[in-house]
Amino acid sequence: MTFNIGDRIVYRDSNRHGVYITGVIIDIWRNSRDLITGYFAKLDSGVFVHIQPDNNKWYKEVEPIFIV
Repeated sequence: MTFNIGDRIVYRDSNRHGVYITGVIIDIWRNSRDLITGYFAKLDSGVFVHIQPDNNKWYKEVEPIFIV
């Protein structure tokens, strides 16, 4: 999955009984061939993390849909 700067992200930690961690993408790292080599994100807790592009545990956060 490809992220863009400003995308809200969510991570579900199955090792911690399904705890969700959320944050926002603040930078994208690319190599000389313009391939994405990593993402830099700020979590809602204030912690900054490096995310590998092949880590399939991170997802774009989807806005909830309410049905009236």
